Amino acid sequence: MWPETYAYEHTKDHDLADSVSEGLVGIGFQDLYVLWMPALKCKSQQEIHSMGRAVAQEIRSKYASLKPSEILRIRSNGRIFEFSIQPTWERDDEGPTKGLCFSWPGNDLFPTHDDFQEKLSNQLEKIFKARAKKFAGYGSERRILMLDPYGDVAYESPRWWNELFTKYQPPSDVDEIWIGSYVNDGFGTKEWNIDKVFGGDLTFPENVPLEDGTP
Repeated sequence: MWPETYAYEHTKDHDLADSVSEGLVGIGFQDLYVLWMPALKCKSQQEIHSMGRAVAQEIRSKYASLKPSEILRIRSNGRIFEFSIQPTWERDDEGPTKGLCFSWPGNDLFPTHDDFQEKLSNQLEKIFKARAKKFAGYGSERRILMLDPYGDVAYESPRWWNELFTKYQPPSDVDEIWIGSYVNDGFGTKEWNIDKVFGGDLTFPENVPLEDGTP
């Protein structure tokens, strides 16, 4: 996962969302609203609950008068929240039409290609070491390492992963590496997308340039 604190910080994000939701119990939203959440960066539980109560109180007092395209900016504990009616073109076709949804910012500081080994090598080394005991009993079989990425690397392309493992080679007993992502199938249910990203007879189609020559 990237950043390495993703799981811990994401738990805090959900704690804050729960605190906001608790403060809004009893409200029957007649439209679909969205609350854009700020990055917390390891706030304490006390601060999280304080923010949640303050944000919920502000929403309670002003949501009914909020107009479409209007954004309510809520400041609490040095953080800025943005609350608005979600535009119809941003809604899922099979999603809810009323209620409140939460949206979290992505990380814009993901390392460049040149930083792959430096930033991800510790995690990869642990994974490579963990496979040794199991793979040792399957010397003549096809040995596949399956990865389930989280955080900012969750939706990178197979070509992206192939470039990473080409630069940071796995042990020789790893025949292939596959990436699995648990995603929406577009019809309201979840499914696994599984792609081979390294080893075997893997090939990628050549990039077809656009009319202006851009690859």
